[in-house]
Amino acid sequence: LADNGQYIFALWHENTFILEWYRDKRIAIYVSNDFRGKVLGRVGRKLGYDVIELRKDRAKSVVDMGRKIKNGQSVIMAVDGPYGPNKEIKEGTQYLSDKFMVPTVAVSLEYKMAMTLFWRWDKYKIPLPFSKVKIVFSEPFTKDSDWSKLGEALGS
Repeated sequence: LADNGQYIFALWHENTFILEWYRDKRIAIYVSNDFRGKVLGRVGRKLGYDVIELRKDRAKSVVDMGRKIKNGQSVIMAVDGPYGPNKEIKEGTQYLSDKFMVPTVAVSLEYKMAMTLFWRWDKYKIPLPFSKVKIVFSEPFTKDSDWSKLGEALGS
């Protein structure tokens, strides 16, 4: 990835715990607008992220993220979040990528050891202490890319 490049980082919701790998105020993340989201938002701000609370009107949330992109920030989006269904890609990422001509990079993760929360819709993964995590970035997806391959790049 180009240094100081602007991207939309796409990942599965199950992998959002690993956001600690890159702390930068130039990156915006979504958090839900409930108690859990408020806690995650606080943690995200302490880690250095610009946090956007999801609105009830999801279209307005996409507009909020678009503003961040327009201001030169990169963004992280769980392509199947915030409420699923699991590993079903929603169109918001491609829409923002096309509209603002910012490439999307799929972020695939592999954990040596992780705890999986099987009761959650997303099968959320929390890496265990001292576990190795492999982070792989795809080639950028642009307007002319084959977006049907995004799921494969995410490690579905």
